[in-house]
Amino acid sequence: MDYKVNTSQVKIVRGLSPIALAAAGSGTAIDATGYEWGMLLAIGGSTPTGTGLVLGVERSATSNGTFAQFGASIPHGNTNNTVTSRSFAIDTSAVWHKISYDNNNLGSAITGVALLLFSGRNEPVPTQATGTTGYSDVL
Repeated sequence: MDYKVNTSQVKIVRGLSPIALAAAGSGTAIDATGYEWGMLLAIGGSTPTGTGLVLGVERSATSNGTFAQFGASIPHGNTNNTVTSRSFAIDTSAVWHKISYDNNNLGSAITGVALLLFSGRNEPVPTQATGTTGYSDVL
């Protein structure tokens, strides 16, 4: 799904369906070309206790290349019925991303995961609150 919010393009990608995840793995490759930052969003229904489910984002320069973690992970264990998120910059030529998951062999996790991709602002903010000083017309 693509949306335009406050003149920024937002792409929402279903990363993982809320199904029981009993082993480590990853989703399919997602092209983030043209976007400046992303957000991993997890909605937990049932997760294992302890370290439980760990969600991460991997990236690669090509859709079928070697994907590697780069620090955008969420420890989502023991967080039933909660929402957690992690933002990250898309500031390299490695624009292909995929979501990885690992339940640490602690039982099945049922969690819905989305990846939100945001472009930079393309137009100035039309109005500001009284008393606000604007130092740039494009954010």
